[in-house]
Amino acid sequence: MDVYWDFLTSGYPSGVVATLNRALGQFARWHGTLYIGVTGNPAAREANHERNGWGEMVYLYRTASRDNAYAMERSLIDHCRSRGYSANAIRGGSGLRQYDIYYVYMLLE
Repeated sequence: MDVYWDFLTSGYPSGVVATLNRALGQFARWHGTLYIGVTGNPAAREANHERNGWGEMVYLYRTASRDNAYAMERSLIDHCRSRGYSANAIRGGSGLRQYDIYYVYMLLE
């Protein structure tokens, strides 16, 4: 799996979500369906998604706040779903343990 950190940003969700939404649109234009997720353990998530057949993982957002990570994940999923390029079955926001840093990412086929 190819992993990219080039697009990683941080800040309060309302201050960066518009920029990330535009980036998602560009990725969807070239890759089609996108999956949005959140993790506090990048290496484990990368391995898991690679086993499930995803080809690329792009980290989008970094925060120390679990609430902000969930808020960003939900916002990005909602954006993708409203435009028809989401692979997410649910809105997200479940299952994270306590970590020092959280990352919101997207998967590309």
